[in-house]
Amino acid sequence: MKKVIVSFIIVVSLLSVGSYYFYQIYFTDFIAQAFVSNSLPGVVPKRIQTRMKAISVPLNKGTEALIQKMHASDISIDHILSVVDNTTEEQAYELLDELNSTKLKNTNDVFDVTKKHIDADFNLEIFRKPFQEHFKMTQVRKVLYLANQNRKTHDVDFVAAKEIIKKILLEKEKEYTKRRIVNGE
Repeated sequence: MKKVIVSFIIVVSLLSVGSYYFYQIYFTDFIAQAFVSNSLPGVVPKRIQTRMKAISVPLNKGTEALIQKMHASDISIDHILSVVDNTTEEQAYELLDELNSTKLKNTNDVFDVTKKHIDADFNLEIFRKPFQEHFKMTQVRKVLYLANQNRKTHDVDFVAAKEIIKKILLEKEKEYTKRRIVNGE
């Protein structure tokens, strides 16, 4: 009987470690690739698929515009990734709280509030125009709704969300570099 209990505990422990490893490594890759490719596999739960579909297209277009502006302004991808890395969960929730409590009239207001909560060693202002051109208030409201929902459900934890953002940025950077090479730039 003892052997069965010990075996059961070992199997459960291995499954727990395997699940954690899958979540931290493969899940973030999987979700980031689904966003970038605009194709959502059936294994993603419906409630998450719905959320991803609502923001996938504007996220891709906005990220592409950010990457272009980044290169035009001589800011490296490493600078952008460090902003993501250095943003704390507390900062993110303070930003969400202020966005929720502010009467936002347009994306310019959203950008102003966001700038207050994001620390960067470069001028974030260079991203204002691409942000305004590629995001509409209806999309911002959807993202706010989804962020508020995720805050309650914890479908994606903060560390995983940061990893997904970084992987999307890196993938868009690869696409940008590939296009430049193909176009002979």
